[in-house]
Amino acid sequence: MISNTIINTNGFLCCSVYQSPNESVTYFNDNNGHFHAHIYMLEGSMTAYESPTEIPSEADLMVKLQMVRGTLYDVTHTRGKYVTAITGDNGAAMVMFNPVPADKPLNIEILNGNQVKEINAIDKRITIVCITGPIDVNGKNLKTTQYAVVFPGKSATLTMEENTICALVTE
Repeated sequence: MISNTIINTNGFLCCSVYQSPNESVTYFNDNNGHFHAHIYMLEGSMTAYESPTEIPSEADLMVKLQMVRGTLYDVTHTRGKYVTAITGDNGAAMVMFNPVPADKPLNIEILNGNQVKEINAIDKRITIVCITGPIDVNGKNLKTTQYAVVFPGKSATLTMEENTICALVTE
């Protein structure tokens, strides 16, 4: 597994990760900055299993989740557990959202390109994370892995071209 980029938004970490074809990775999903609460599958697919130990046998692998391209997964149920992620022949590229502190709830909406959207932060801040860009926020060009914050009581106009993806994260 290769961690390509880690963005610290001062509320959560956003990690861009690639897992090679036919690779098996086991990690303990907990603690501030290390708890993957949500995973967006950018490319490829993988199967994720909860496991009772760091080095599980095949018989130990429980509750599986088949993760596929273009889908956001809430994996908060795996907090405090070992997770084994296994890719197939094509590997997987994903973005992981890690709240800091780990018990902070995040609400995530994934937006796909070719749209203009008004973002209104009423009582909570909204962080716009550019997953694949560029995107435009109030006339400012954001490239892939950049972010902008819309503070409570403020608004922003988000303009996305075709084939772009961003996440709206409400803390």
